[in-house]
Amino acid sequence: MSSFDTLDDEFGVYSGKPLLRRGLPTVSPARTRCRSSSCSEASETWSFKMVDKSLRYNYILEGYRREPSLWASSCSLFTLHNELVNVWTHFGAFIITLYLLLSLCIGPDQRSLAAKGMNHSDLTILCLYYCCCMVMFGCSAVYHLFRDASVRWDRGLLRLDHFGIVTQILGSFVSTLYFIFAADVDYNDSSSNSSVITGVGVSLATGGGWRWFKIYVAGITLLCIGAGLVLSLPDCSPRFSFLRSACAYAVTFGSVIGFCIVPFTHLLLYKGSESPEFLLCYGYFLMLLLYAIGCVFYLYKIPECFFPGRFDFVGSSHNLFHTFIVLAAAAHGTTNFRFLDLRNMQRNSLAMGMS
Repeated sequence: MSSFDTLDDEFGVYSGKPLLRRGLPTVSPARTRCRSSSCSEASETWSFKMVDKSLRYNYILEGYRREPSLWASSCSLFTLHNELVNVWTHFGAFIITLYLLLSLCIGPDQRSLAAKGMNHSDLTILCLYYCCCMVMFGCSAVYHLFRDASVRWDRGLLRLDHFGIVTQILGSFVSTLYFIFAADVDYNDSSSNSSVITGVGVSLATGGGWRWFKIYVAGITLLCIGAGLVLSLPDCSPRFSFLRSACAYAVTFGSVIGFCIVPFTHLLLYKGSESPEFLLCYGYFLMLLLYAIGCVFYLYKIPECFFPGRFDFVGSSHNLFHTFIVLAAAAHGTTNFRFLDLRNMQRNSLAMGMS
C-alpha cells in the first residue's frame, strides 16, 4: 500500500493534495465527543465529512460543530471544538480592552494621565482606538462562536467579521495620525508656518498638523466606507462573491500600504529620521510586522498544511493569526501611550517657556 493518499473529491478541501498516511488520525463520518463533556448538543464534534463544504477549514479534519442551535453554540464557549481558541483569543482580548477603556475613562489611569497634561482630544482618540479594537475583537468572537449554526449564519456573520476588520483599520489609522500630526506642538505652532522643506515644492507645515490630520483621515474613511459597502452586498453568484472578497482585500491592503508609505514619508520629510517622533514610529512598524507574520500563517495554512489533523483544536494557522492580531493591537496601543508621553512633555516644556 502506498504511503500517500488523496482524499475523495466528494468531500472537498484536500482534493489532489497528497497526504502522508502515517500518523494521521482516522477520519470517519461518525461523530466524536469531547471526553470531558456530557453527550449534549453543545459538546458534540464531528469530522469534516459531516459538515457543509463552506464550513470546513483546509487541513482541519475533526472538531466541527454540526449546525448547532444558537443556545448550543453559546454553551460551546466552554466545550472543546476547533473554533474554541479562535473564539477565546479575541473574546479574551475584548474583555481586556474593555477593562483598559474603563480604567482610562474613570479609573486611576485617567487621573495620572491628566496630571501629565492629557487633554480631552487625547482622551477621545485613545477611547476611540479602544472602542475600535473592541468592535473587531467582539465581531470576530461572535463570528467564530456562531458560524457553524448554518451556512446562512456563516455568510452573514462573515460580513460582521469584515466590518470589525474595517473598523479596526479606521481606528488604528486615526489614532496614529492624531499623535503624529494633530498633537504635535511644533507642527501646530504658528511660527512653523514659515518653515519650508526644500525639494518638496510646498510647505508641509503650512496649515498645521490638524489640516493634514483631516486630509489623511478623510482619505482612509472613504476607503473604509467603500470596503464596507462592497462587503455588505449580497451574494449573487460564486463569481461575484470572489470579486467582492478580492475588492475588499485590495482596499484593506491598499490602506495598509498607504498607512506605511504616505504619512511616514511625510513625517520623515518634516521631522527627519533622528527625530523622537520618527523613532517612536518603530512601534507602529512592529505592529505592521506582527500583522504581516499573522497573515503569512493564515494564507499558507501553516502549520496544519504540513501535518493535517494534528492541529485541529489548538495551534492551527487561524489560531496563530488571531494571536498575532492581538499582539499587533497591543503594540499599537503601547506606542500610542508613548506618543502621548512625548506630546505631554512637549506641551509642558512649551508652557514653561512661555511662563
